Amino acid sequence: MKEKKSNAMPLVCALLQDNSDNRTDKYEADWNGFWQFFNLMQFSNNFVGVTSVGIEQLIYSKLPSSGSTIHDMGVYKQSEDDDWSKIREELFDEEAIALAAKLQAANVRIPSAIGYELTGANDSVIAECEMAWEAEKVAALLSEQIDNKEVFENTGWITFTLNDDIPSEIKGGKK
Repeated sequence: MKEKKSNAMPLVCALLQDNSDNRTDKYEADWNGFWQFFNLMQFSNNFVGVTSVGIEQLIYSKLPSSGSTIHDMGVYKQSEDDDWSKIREELFDEEAIALAAKLQAANVRIPSAIGYELTGANDSVIAECEMAWEAEKVAALLSEQIDNKEVFENTGWITFTLNDDIPSEIKGGKK
C-alpha cells in the first residue's frame, strides 16, 4: 500500500457468529479462536471485534464508518496509562482475559483487586475470585472458582461470571 502511495490502512473486523442458530459442537473452538484473535489484535488501532448477538442487541455505540479509523472514534482505544491494559497484564487465564475485555468494552470500573482472597474470622482464606470490587462487594468468578459462589454470596457479595450479566454496581467507568 505504501509503495503505491495509498493512504489506506487495512481495517480488521472480527465477527463471532454467536447467535444460538450457529452454535454447533464446534462453537467452543470458534469462541476460543475469536478471543485468541481478539487478544492478539486488541492493541491495533485498526481492529474491532464484535459478536452477532451484540450487533442484534445494539450494544455497540459506534461502529467504524468509511474514512474513520477505530482509533479516531475511541473504540477499543488503548493508551499507556489505560488501567484495563494494566489489569490484563496481570491475567494469565484465557477466560480471565476474555472477562476483562468484556468488562472494558462495557465501561466497567477497574477492580480494586485481582486474585482476591476472601478471609474468614480467623483471617484464613475461605474463597477466591479472579477480580473484586471490594467497596461494592462484587466478585468476578472464573468457571474454576464457581464453587466459591455460595461462600461469597453468604457473606453479602454479588457474584458473576463471564457468561452472566454485569452487575450494575460496577458499571460506569473509573471511580
